[in-house]
Amino acid sequence: MPNVGRQGADSGISVQFLELRIEVDTLGLRRFRRRLLFGYRLNHFLLLLHGVGDGNLVGNVFAVLHGPSIPVDLAVKRHASANHPISETSRAEMRTALNPTVSRARDGGYARDTGARAPLRGVPCKELGIWLMQIAMVSGASSPLSSRQRARDGQTTGLSAALARRGHRVTVYGRRDDPDLPDRVETPHGFDVVHVGAGPAENLSARTMLQHMGQFARYLHGQWTIARPDVVHVHSWVTGIPTQLAAKQLGIPVVQSFHALDAAQRRLPCAEITSPPERHQMERMLARQADWVVAACTEQVSELIRMGRPRARISVVPCGVDVDLFTPAGHDARRDRSRRIVGIGSLVPRSGFDVVVRALPHLPNAELLIVGWGSEGELKSHPEACRLRLLAERLGIADRVLLCGSRTREQIPGLLRTADVVASTPWFDPAGIVAVEAMACGIPVVASAVGAMLDIVVPDVTGRLVKPRHPEAAANALHDLMRDDFLRHSLGAAGRDRARSRYSWDRIAADTLRIYHRVAPDGHRGSVDGAVRACG
Repeated sequence: MPNVGRQGADSGISVQFLELRIEVDTLGLRRFRRRLLFGYRLNHFLLLLHGVGDGNLVGNVFAVLHGPSIPVDLAVKRHASANHPISETSRAEMRTALNPTVSRARDGGYARDTGARAPLRGVPCKELGIWLMQIAMVSGASSPLSSRQRARDGQTTGLSAALARRGHRVTVYGRRDDPDLPDRVETPHGFDVVHVGAGPAENLSARTMLQHMGQFARYLHGQWTIARPDVVHVHSWVTGIPTQLAAKQLGIPVVQSFHALDAAQRRLPCAEITSPPERHQMERMLARQADWVVAACTEQVSELIRMGRPRARISVVPCGVDVDLFTPAGHDARRDRSRRIVGIGSLVPRSGFDVVVRALPHLPNAELLIVGWGSEGELKSHPEACRLRLLAERLGIADRVLLCGSRTREQIPGLLRTADVVASTPWFDPAGIVAVEAMACGIPVVASAVGAMLDIVVPDVTGRLVKPRHPEAAANALHDLMRDDFLRHSLGAAGRDRARSRYSWDRIAADTLRIYHRVAPDGHRGSVDGAVRACG
């Protein structure tokens, strides 16, 4: 039974924190919530424990209660004077709990040595009912720190940073694709990146990488034998093969994410098939063998069910966005016309840039800015770039179609803010990253009604959905938004609210942790997130 009392109260496993002596008993959490001192609801108390702000789990509770810069000793004295005296022993215990530089190893918990990259270690995790998980994150074909980083790798690092802010120990494993990359990097965001030598340190095709996945699996098995993670989350079908082989041998639960499925891509008309023919069978096997599967959108769930995956063990966790980087306010890149449409994506036909180019003649005094991949010099000879230029010349709008090379992550928000509307009209998009980033910047979106767009864009609330590969429909939607400033600003404001509430990294991390708690061993399920759900 829960025991909430004063200094002399007798309890089992207990901790004195904010003058509470709490026996951790999940069966009695509802009574515990009613008996909290100071009138704090358990839900609010546990949310504070998640670490809002600088990542100091317990320190943030005191920051909220007393202000952001109150010293630990002053916080302890203030509680003593406001309520009742605290013994010197209790004072020492509270200072130890609140000091993130103290190392206190606890059986069954994950209190470890601390440092700048791990501000939450040192917290008496077991007594508070909090287990800081060891999470192994396996990225896709390239290193998350590589200059050739793909969109899915950016999602991996964003999720890892959000999990690290909550106090979990995250290690990201990626294949070394650059000989200058170090073996291990401690990032400023609180997680580590380990580069695995599997094949030549260069950019490789999926078919070539498969030949080196045995080496990848042996490395992971060796690492996890020494330092066993609580859960492994893999973000690619290529690295999913060695990851599941290594994890299954050690009995470690595996969460498999599919950012795109081969079966869905092969059904596209005139799709350029670059993946190996055995990819579909491998994805089918990985989906069936994983402990849990994460789908990027609702449409992908149906595809996974057709592959033989039970619906009960599939969760939809969308792509996230850094809502502090992608904001409506900030520096805007220079623009030359009164109206601008921006499109971002890979320079391939399935990105659907030609749909917007064909719609542009119906939109006078508007220009289209296409942000692709590669350098400005590479764009001059790029096949898709040449095709789009020829199409624009044939339509008489060559001066209104601008193509620019790839931009850094920090430059993208400024480009998006120059747009009146962001057009995302691919044949298929299971992620919808561009639409989410545009909404976070307060820009309305005109998107193809496919894939993740059906989940992200709320018609006539945050943007417009149009029939894929249909220039007339795109032209009508763009024209309506271009001529109505009030509508455009209203959709942009609603899109910003939706991006912050549904697609922020904190929300994505919370959704992902719920999955980890389901598949992790029973001893690690007693987390703060689980307690919040139990107390509803």
